[in-house]
Amino acid sequence: RLKNMKKLSIKIWAIALGLCISLFSCKKGDQGPTGNANVIQINFGSTTFENTVLLSLHSFVLKGITKDIAEKSMILSYGRSSLTKSWHHFPGTGSPLCGDMEYRTAIVANDPSSRLDIQLLHGIINVKETFDQIRVVIIPANTLITGRGITPYDIRDYESVRVYFNLLQ
Repeated sequence: RLKNMKKLSIKIWAIALGLCISLFSCKKGDQGPTGNANVIQINFGSTTFENTVLLSLHSFVLKGITKDIAEKSMILSYGRSSLTKSWHHFPGTGSPLCGDMEYRTAIVANDPSSRLDIQLLHGIINVKETFDQIRVVIIPANTLITGRGITPYDIRDYESVRVYFNLLQ
C-alpha cells in the first residue's frame, strides 16, 4: 500500500511540475490581421432607376440595423452596373453609358430596423439604369480609422473596402 502511495505522489508531482512549466513558458501570440468581426454587409438584388418626371426613389430595409447601430456607424452603399459590371458608390454617379445619372442617399435610423434610401437626382430624361446588385456595408465606429491619417481603403471603391474588411464577393 505504501508503494502505491509513493507512485501516486510521484505522478501528482510530475503533473504539477508539467503544468507549472507550460504555464510559465507561454508567450503572447502575434497580432492577427485586421478582421471584419463587426463589419456587416447586406446584399440586395437588381434595382432599376428611371429618370422620368418623378425621380426614382428606392428604399432598402437594413434588417437588424437598429437606430443605435446606424447612428454610430459609417454606412456605405454601392451598386454594380448591369451594363459595365463595375461598382459605383452611392451617393455619386452611375455608368457613363447611361448619361452619368446622379444619385443621393439618406439613412433613416429606426428601431427595430433602419432604412437606406437611394434617389436618382438627375440624368437624361426617360433613360433607365439598372444595378444588378446593391451592397450596403456597415462599419461600426469602433472599427473606423479616424483622425488625419490616410485610411487603408477608399470608401468610394467597393473592391477596396471588400478586400480590406475581408468581405465575401
